[in-house]
Amino acid sequence: MGDTLFSNYIEAWSKHADGREETAQAMVDAATADVTYDDIHNPEPLRGAEGLRMVNQAAAHLFSSLTFDIQERVRADNGWAITWEAHGTHRPSGKSCSFRGASVGTVAEDGKVASHTDFWNAGLLEAQVGPLAG
Repeated sequence: MGDTLFSNYIEAWSKHADGREETAQAMVDAATADVTYDDIHNPEPLRGAEGLRMVNQAAAHLFSSLTFDIQERVRADNGWAITWEAHGTHRPSGKSCSFRGASVGTVAEDGKVASHTDFWNAGLLEAQVGPLAG
């Protein structure tokens, strides 16, 4: 059960910019009620189902398409890590982009994702599409 929930979460996260409620709900269903989502470029982590929905909405606002190809995946005990490459189209500029990153987190005893932290280089993305903040 635990690996299935984790896999469901990662599968939904890999397409979380699609703007679909089903994708956001799949992440929520596979996460704890108090999950923390921390993108290192945000001032504070987002929390809970509302935080996961905000992540999905923000990604859909910035990208008309964006998918994350998982390169490596490690799941052990109560932790997990993935490396990934993102490909998509930046909505404000209309430019194609790709960038790499890594994500780490924890998993609760019931197998649900309890935390998720993304590490990526915003400068690499900005070099392709221009300033991200406007």
